[in-house]
Amino acid sequence: MTTRDVALVTAEVLRPHRHLFSRGVLAIFALTTPVFAVVYWLTIPSGPWPIVLIVHCLVVLATLLGLIAFFDTLIKVGPRSVTERGFFGRVRTVESAEVGTVILLDLYESNALDTNPQLFVCDENGKRMLRMRGQFWSRESMETVIDALDRPVTVPPEAMTMSELRRSSPGLLYWFERRPRLGGRDAPGGSTLA
Repeated sequence: MTTRDVALVTAEVLRPHRHLFSRGVLAIFALTTPVFAVVYWLTIPSGPWPIVLIVHCLVVLATLLGLIAFFDTLIKVGPRSVTERGFFGRVRTVESAEVGTVILLDLYESNALDTNPQLFVCDENGKRMLRMRGQFWSRESMETVIDALDRPVTVPPEAMTMSELRRSSPGLLYWFERRPRLGGRDAPGGSTLA
């Protein structure tokens, strides 16, 4: 058995919160069932219902693809690396030696006093390499990743709002989070929290 085989055997697999699956399926069912019921009711007597059936099948197919993507999403934690397979199938491996900073912070949810943990793994230049959001990953999963990477962790003393994070470290955020309103400016740069 090679060293790579041993690393694969000893890797721990982390998965997103399972309740997201049931919530997603219920939301899709709740949104599409009444709409398609009404459209079928209106189109069956007049004849164009096959078009509605085709659209309905496409929605079901898209839902199934989304479910497959959800179950395919994971983070594999090895002895000195972390491999992420994202929702859209992108695979990214982060070696411990590549990591410059690790930031674990609590971020306020929109219009709420509740917070969610956020883990950012950045390279030496502050460029985000991996992000784990509390909406999808547990704090325990984040701590497992931190332990595997074995790097110092920056933990801000207080929870932050999205606006504060956008101002202080826009490079940590996804492009759409840096643009809170249509026409907003993209702020340059990487992390300044480290």
